[in-house]
Amino acid sequence: MVRTGPSAADQQLISQLAARDLSVSATQLERWRHAGLLPRNSRHGSGRGRGSVSEASPEAVEIAAALSRHTRQGRDLRLAVIDWFAEAGRNAPGSVPAPEPPDAAVHKAVIWVIATSLGYQLLRLARSARTDSQQDDFYRAAGDALRGESPQPAFDAAAMRNALLTGDDPSSSLLPAAANARGSLIHLIAATEMGIGEVGPDALADALADSSMFPGHLGR
Repeated sequence: MVRTGPSAADQQLISQLAARDLSVSATQLERWRHAGLLPRNSRHGSGRGRGSVSEASPEAVEIAAALSRHTRQGRDLRLAVIDWFAEAGRNAPGSVPAPEPPDAAVHKAVIWVIATSLGYQLLRLARSARTDSQQDDFYRAAGDALRGESPQPAFDAAAMRNALLTGDDPSSSLLPAAANARGSLIHLIAATEMGIGEVGPDALADALADSSMFPGHLGR
């Protein structure tokens, strides 16, 4: 059977989203349904032999609205699922609660994000480094990969307040520079996958302190 256009239910759904300034096409709706994110329209009889009509499920509008807010051309749909999941957990007072995405879709999206992350790729590379040559390859690849990263400089709030009150140099409140932070991350990855002996206990302690994961406990 040749489809001549979106069903009446989809047309109504698209119109409802347009009223919220959200632009969605029938193709997008089908893509979301195929991915198991948007409920399919139900069909029921019109009565007196007039055939059947399709009808969107009650939660379809809010689900499609959530997906529309986080879907962009060329963006992986799994990233939209992650953003949708985060949005559903922080509904503003008085707003219509955003429904949760399916658990299976969230799990699949999280696994994909982790597996494709830079940190995970470096962990896998360090884990497979057995020879000196392979370890050299890890450090070279890690340095090249992290060189393009530009962490924002952070600061110690208490130290910054004290500097402002006493007239001291506020720059003393800055935490480790970006270059030091990148080096510390490489040391942490190497120690995790190659063993503490690869970097040494002192370098590992410095890396943990520079990571700011344990504030007030490892500072030197």
